[in-house]
Amino acid sequence: LISGTEAPVQDTPGTADLRDLLRSEESPLVSVSGPAEPVDLPDRSARELAAAVHAALENVARHCPEGTRVWVLVEDEGSGVTVSVRDEGPGIPEGRLEEARSEGRLGMAQSVLGRVRDLGGSVDVVTGPEEGTEVEIHLPRS
Repeated sequence: LISGTEAPVQDTPGTADLRDLLRSEESPLVSVSGPAEPVDLPDRSARELAAAVHAALENVARHCPEGTRVWVLVEDEGSGVTVSVRDEGPGIPEGRLEEARSEGRLGMAQSVLGRVRDLGGSVDVVTGPEEGTEVEIHLPRS
């Protein structure tokens, strides 16, 4: 389990529906589900959150066997939004994320964790051998 939280960054004016931004990720291998109602967030937050999800999906494509299925679930909890990206891949070996970070490969750290921390959110990564990986992103509404 890897977690992180930091202070929120100011958003630009305007809003965007997170569901619309994430629907572009759908494919035969990627399923995106969310509430029937719009999940409106400040534009910058919605776009950065969508970019973090995109980076998580790129990690699946890069590190999992071809054909690995992925599920993206958007939950609007009123006080915040949670997006889960869960795959059925082989899981991340224990210590691998820390090892990659120490080798200067900051893919997950910069593209997912860093983006979300900059918005004042948190990320939990739950994984295990042959259990797949779930990246759970929580962004509070300010």
